[in-house]
Amino acid sequence: PRASGDEYHLELHLIRKAYEKSSLRLAGPACPAGHTAAHAQFALSKFAPDTSVQHFVVPTQEGKTVLLKSGTGLAQVKVKVDTRTGRIMSWTRGGVELLRSPIRPNFWRVPTDNDGGNKMPKRCAYWKTAADKLSLLSVKPTKDGVNVRYNLPGGQGMLNAKYRLSEVGRLELSMILTPKVKKWMGDIPRVGWLFETHDAFDRVRWFGRRDETYADRKTGSILGLYRSTVERMITPYVRPQENGQRADVRFAEFTAENGAGIRVRAGDAPI
Repeated sequence: PRASGDEYHLELHLIRKAYEKSSLRLAGPACPAGHTAAHAQFALSKFAPDTSVQHFVVPTQEGKTVLLKSGTGLAQVKVKVDTRTGRIMSWTRGGVELLRSPIRPNFWRVPTDNDGGNKMPKRCAYWKTAADKLSLLSVKPTKDGVNVRYNLPGGQGMLNAKYRLSEVGRLELSMILTPKVKKWMGDIPRVGWLFETHDAFDRVRWFGRRDETYADRKTGSILGLYRSTVERMITPYVRPQENGQRADVRFAEFTAENGAGIRVRAGDAPI
């Protein structure tokens, strides 16, 4: 039986041998023995989101902060939401702070050379600063989390965010963005969350595409489980631009040498 979160894929690889009977020629330097001349991967099952039942803690109000807390001792997780900004200002496990900046919405990414060709930086300029100019409407604790409501700059729509913490210490973030459709606003370059964590969390492990990939250029990279470092994931393009993205990521872990760190997991669809 298929367990929650399990996936199955078939990989086929065409590998060059050192000696070919048909041509009686040895593999040359351009195609050495063992070289993969072609490969393909076929999904035998669809993406499987985690369907395990989660029980979420009830938040408490502490002055200008809403607190979400689960566990005890070294396994205790605390999440603090600032009622003046609606942002997550602190996220600790076992008393150790995981954040160097608040967790906040984000609608922008660094443009690429191709973006310059279609004038994306100018066409979508509204979204570059939209997250920093949100107008907070309310921060409301509920029976299973915290609901936060914002107005987009200029009254051009709304953002509803929700923060929940499970009893086992899993932090869940979700948002519903409902902009007013205006041609001058352009496309939304990115919808997600932005925060900074510790430099020590420089080891990366992820289940997704191996190489730098994007939604329209990814099938040449095999889906699998990989390890790297933050530094090695950066592509040093001559002209600085967005880089390092991995498509179809199911989860990604950022850890320190001792194994401590954070794990980001996809919800209903790969990241």
